[in-house]
Amino acid sequence: SANRQYRGITQTNSYMLSIRGGRTANHLSSPPSPTVVRTRGEFYMGDLSPIAVRAGQFTAIGNPYAAALDMRSLTSTGLKDFFYIWDPALAGSSGYGAYQTFSKDGSGNYVITPGYGSYDSTNSRSNYIRSGQAFLVQGTVGGGNLTFKEDAKASGNGQVSSPTGLPLPQLRASLYGVNADGSMYMTDGVLINYNDRYSNLLDDMDAFKSTNTSENLSVKTANTLLVIERRHTITRRDTIFLNLTGVKVQQYRFEFTAEQLYQPGLTGFLEDSYLKTSTPLNIDGSTMVNFNIVNIPGAYAANRFRIVLEQSGTLPVTFTSVKAYPTDSGIEVAWK
Repeated sequence: SANRQYRGITQTNSYMLSIRGGRTANHLSSPPSPTVVRTRGEFYMGDLSPIAVRAGQFTAIGNPYAAALDMRSLTSTGLKDFFYIWDPALAGSSGYGAYQTFSKDGSGNYVITPGYGSYDSTNSRSNYIRSGQAFLVQGTVGGGNLTFKEDAKASGNGQVSSPTGLPLPQLRASLYGVNADGSMYMTDGVLINYNDRYSNLLDDMDAFKSTNTSENLSVKTANTLLVIERRHTITRRDTIFLNLTGVKVQQYRFEFTAEQLYQPGLTGFLEDSYLKTSTPLNIDGSTMVNFNIVNIPGAYAANRFRIVLEQSGTLPVTFTSVKAYPTDSGIEVAWK
C-alpha cells in the first residue's frame, strides 16, 4: 500500500511468494534448503492486457513469460521510475533477505541499491527480471499501468548484468555488518542522485524505502523514508539525514562512494550525534567509517548520522601585476 504495509491477497492473478525450501520449511526460522517449484497454467505469448497500478500504491507483479524480461523495454505510464525485488541472498543479520532497488542511471541502465546478494557489488547494473520472478512497482500521484509485450523478452534466462555506463553525479552510502573475525556482509544502502532537473522536495522522482527484516538504512526527507533520493545540484549547503534502524549490538561499517560529484570548493562530512564527531568524506572516491552499536539509546538512535555537503564560493582574487616574456617555445606569463 502507499504507507508500505502489506495487504492480504484479494485476487490471484498477480502475487509475490517467498519460498525457503521444501515442505519441512514451515516457519520463518526454518533453515533454507534447495527445492524444486513447478508451475501450471497458461503459456503466455504475445502482448498481454495492461496491469493497473493505483495512485501511490505498490503492486507486486510477476514475469509471466518463459523468458527473461528486459525492464527497459516494458511499456508503462504513471509509474515511478524504480522497481524493487526481494533478494533472499542479501541476508543481513537475520538471514531472511532484503530488498534491492533498481533505478535508471545516466546511461539508461538500471543500477542496483544496495547491490551484492544475488547480484554484483554496489553500483552494479541489471536490466533483467527472470522468468517467474516477482517485482514491485509504485504508481505516481495519478496512478497508471504496466503492459507486458512480446518485444520485451530477452534471450537467455540468466542475464543479471549490463555494461556500466557513466552515472549521474551521485553519492552512495552502503552499510556493512562486521563479524567478530573481521569479515563483512552487506546489509543495506541508499543512493542520492544530483541533477539540475531534480528537486529537493519529495516527489515522484524519489523511491520510497521498503522495510527489511533486519537492518534498514534510508534517507529521511519530509518525514518520509527513501532508498533513492534525487536532489538538485548542490549550490551551497546540502544535508542528508540518514535513518538507521534494526541494528544489533556489534560493529558496522559505512562506505560512502561519490561519483561524478566533485566540483571545486565542495566538501563533505559525516556527522555522528552520539560520538559528537565529524568525519571528512572523499568527494571524488570512497570513504570507510567504522562505528559500534552499544546498548545505549544514543548509539542506536535512528537519527544518529547525517551527511553535510557544502559548496564554498569562489575566493576573491586581485591581480597586482601581470608580465609576459618571449621564450624559445612561446610566451611565459608571470602574475601576482
